[in-house]
Amino acid sequence: MTSQPSDARDEIAHALGACSPLPLTRGKRRLMQSVLAILVRNGDAGLSMRAIAKEADLQPASIYSHFRGGKDELVSETILSSYIDFLALVIANTDGKASARDQFEHVASAHIDFQLSYGLASLWELTLDAERAISHLTEEARLALGEFRRLYRNYVVALIAQMGGDVDAASKGAIVINLLDRIVPRSLNEFPDLGTMKDMIVGACLGVIQSKRVPAPKITPRDSATKESQLLPRTSSKAKAKP
Repeated sequence: MTSQPSDARDEIAHALGACSPLPLTRGKRRLMQSVLAILVRNGDAGLSMRAIAKEADLQPASIYSHFRGGKDELVSETILSSYIDFLALVIANTDGKASARDQFEHVASAHIDFQLSYGLASLWELTLDAERAISHLTEEARLALGEFRRLYRNYVVALIAQMGGDVDAASKGAIVINLLDRIVPRSLNEFPDLGTMKDMIVGACLGVIQSKRVPAPKITPRDSATKESQLLPRTSSKAKAKP
């Protein structure tokens, strides 16, 4: 059963509060920024130790001095940190007392802003889709990302359920999240004005949420028989006499 939006939002806040902040030295920060730059530019295929070190202007061996688990720990911490930043943006400057529509518009705007600030779709797919997470993630990071993803999805679905009833809320939530994931980079070419683009994307999401399912026409046995008879080949009304 879908939770209330306030409960779903509180779950996110609780999860963020339980996260231990990663102490970032200057070297760690440089390496994490290098990972982000490579992911945005080349995808996870470009994440070699040598490439990361070159991007950070460090020696490859120095990665282990900052991250004992090497590349996998570095990439995992980078992706997790990015997702934590995203969730913090989602619940920032709003609370569960606002209307479901106001909360949803804030969430959608945060989704768009995060995607724009973190390199559009390339990093977004890597960061938010734990089911297709890159191979460099540790098992612990995969589990954490899966839980973060669940919390975000649950919040969106709870808002949709309150806005338009519980019918199809989960399906609409999946469509809305996918819409936000995919449409931003394509829209930039058509709408360089970010304000206009945001308004149109949020409007498209609201259109999905407010849509009604069209019931399929009911076919009675008589109607079925009539349709079948219409498909049969027609024969002449005059039967030919046998010789």
